[in-house]
Amino acid sequence: MNIEYVRAFRTPSSERFFLRSFGVEFGCLELHYLMNGTVQALLVLYEDIAKPTEDIGAILKHIDDVLLPEVSLDDLKLLYSVFTGRAVGSFVATAPPPVSGDSVSQNS
Repeated sequence: MNIEYVRAFRTPSSERFFLRSFGVEFGCLELHYLMNGTVQALLVLYEDIAKPTEDIGAILKHIDDVLLPEVSLDDLKLLYSVFTGRAVGSFVATAPPPVSGDSVSQNS
């Protein structure tokens, strides 16, 4: 299986990756490392690219083998939640427009 993992960010207890195959992004993965030694994984496969019914088992095994050698589904220390969906974009908060001094009335 040809999967490239592109890390978007990492914190002390979590990571986010974008998944690509042959240069095409097909999903994203979030890993959350819990204090008890388990890992909670959220995998979102893009509905217009991935065919999860055919590939899901192989994708999960590949993630387990490549990114998570310290835990596995077999030892009950890894839990996946898998969804299909579509990326709608990235959103960043913007600053409100400055308030003009002309529109503010003050009573003295």
